[in-house]
Amino acid sequence: MMRKTLSLLLLVWCCACGPRDLVRGRVLDAATGLPLENVILAVETGGLYIDNPDKTQANPSYVFGAMTDEKGTFLLPLEKGQYVGFHTFLNGYRYGQLPVEGVGYMVAEFAMGKKLAADLSPTLTRPTLSSSTVKRGESITVTVVATAASQEDPLSEEILVVEPITHFSVAMKPPAPGGIPGAWPDGTWVSTFAAPATAGKYTLHLVGTSELCVTADELTLELTVE
Repeated sequence: MMRKTLSLLLLVWCCACGPRDLVRGRVLDAATGLPLENVILAVETGGLYIDNPDKTQANPSYVFGAMTDEKGTFLLPLEKGQYVGFHTFLNGYRYGQLPVEGVGYMVAEFAMGKKLAADLSPTLTRPTLSSSTVKRGESITVTVVATAASQEDPLSEEILVVEPITHFSVAMKPPAPGGIPGAWPDGTWVSTFAAPATAGKYTLHLVGTSELCVTADELTLELTVE
């Protein structure tokens, strides 16, 4: 994705803890300072905008996920000292990004700006799930049709699935190779991954953004693991 000026801020402070790190965050409206609920966070391991080594496939860097509660807060456990890149999504708001290095116990505060009047949003449509009820650890496939709003603002490769209960995210495979010269193709994107290892009901959140940080409206799929 192109590097852009984004309305995303960070304040951090740390203290020592055990063998794992915790990133406890809060997401606010940049204009009002009020907390934002149901913000989806997709998180790369290793940093921010890790280069995809095979642009015919999904970017393997996307691993973690989270979602804010009614107070705008979220919690993400990491391996000690892990460096990650946060990407934030919320309907009506512009996409945001920020690198974070886990060191002990970290508190992060993000500020997201609303979409601009001139923004044209990409779309996600026709979400499908190979099966809505699966066994623990069983392979499942998600597809969605992603379409850019204009040729001047093509899709980024950030067409993603996030499951916040298990802190999981995964990038979706594009319908054709992308990234040259930065554009990713419209069409059906797909991802196959293992269902959660714990029985229960889960919501899969499908999110995406254009190269100029304009987000698509989020879609959801319901999954039952037996």
